[in-house]
Amino acid sequence: FRSEAMLKFWGDQANRQGNKFTNEVANHSEELGFNTRREIFMSALGVPAALGDFGDVDVLAWKANSSAVYVIECKYLRTAKTVRDVVDRLDEYRGERDDSLGKHLRRLNWLKSNPKAVCALTGIHAEAIQFKGLLVTDDLVPMQFFNGSLISPHEVVPLNKIKSVLK
Repeated sequence: FRSEAMLKFWGDQANRQGNKFTNEVANHSEELGFNTRREIFMSALGVPAALGDFGDVDVLAWKANSSAVYVIECKYLRTAKTVRDVVDRLDEYRGERDDSLGKHLRRLNWLKSNPKAVCALTGIHAEAIQFKGLLVTDDLVPMQFFNGSLISPHEVVPLNKIKSVLK
């Protein structure tokens, strides 16, 4: 199962599932009264090419009458069934520069330093914006129970609990 064709197939499947999940998260946010934008490339928000590829914000969510702007990373993850799976997942989400959590934190930190980047989208004045990062998953994940990460366990939320966090 290591052929180039098989790897491409699995990559395409993962992308389709990820895109579907991102849309589910955005739809749930909208049902809770939030405005959303999906898959916004950081370069479109003004990140200079010289800083490297920052990727995209999966979902940006805000309400017109609030200063909170949620920067949401959506992750559809396979269930961690064994101790090894749990260790691997925690290792993948340490918050280091190029791991899955690190990329999200890098985007969030850039936005906090450059709030004017989202003013035109949200209609919220830069000095009022309060960015809040969330990692929304499809199910319970080890990061929700681990205090040794660069993200609070309270910022890791399964989709079925998003209502308790988005306010």
